[in-house]
Amino acid sequence: MAVPTKCLKSLPQFRGGREIDVQAEDARGQLWSFVCSIRRATRYKKPVLSKGWRRFVIAKGLQVGDMVAFYKRGAGASSGARFKIKVTREVKVFGAVFGYSKL
Repeated sequence: MAVPTKCLKSLPQFRGGREIDVQAEDARGQLWSFVCSIRRATRYKKPVLSKGWRRFVIAKGLQVGDMVAFYKRGAGASSGARFKIKVTREVKVFGAVFGYSKL
């Protein structure tokens, strides 16, 4: 999954490397681990989530139109995860599109 470049400032620092581990906790308290990597080029880094992302997509049954949001957690998070992850499903009712949250 491609991550907007402007989100780099919210991620842990890469410290000269190209990959970092990112942990996120869902609404049920399950911890998900992802690898976020950036391109070698220093001008346009374009971060992507790779390892762990496919497992998350399959487990949550994500479909085209669903939205995934990461929220930065406070320093006192009990799980050790720096982020919360939330899935919002796209729902069509009589042609109108609505969203609802999935736990």
